[in-house]
Amino acid sequence: MSDPHSPSIGQAPETGQDHPAEPYPRTTVLWSGTLTARGRELNCVIVNVSAETALIQIREAFSFGSKAVLHHARLGDFETEIVWAEGYQLEVRFNDHPSQIADRLAALLP
Repeated sequence: MSDPHSPSIGQAPETGQDHPAEPYPRTTVLWSGTLTARGRELNCVIVNVSAETALIQIREAFSFGSKAVLHHARLGDFETEIVWAEGYQLEVRFNDHPSQIADRLAALLP
């Protein structure tokens, strides 16, 4: 049995009818950031973001654990769990409550 908290390599994020739609809308952004996991820091681009998750593009394949810190220069650090990974894309879920993340994102989102 697979661990529900580890990344599902090669599988798209769950979006079927069996799963409710995300209650927090995703916003397309192109923000520079860094992702740190296992003591290694990689430059990344945050492609889209919601109060629960972020889709991230990295430039090199890297075997991450399930925990990572996403950093944005103006928003600071976010403790996350990697919930999906394929090639050079990752989806992370924020550990903080969505209302806290939404408050932080409001500084940059319309």
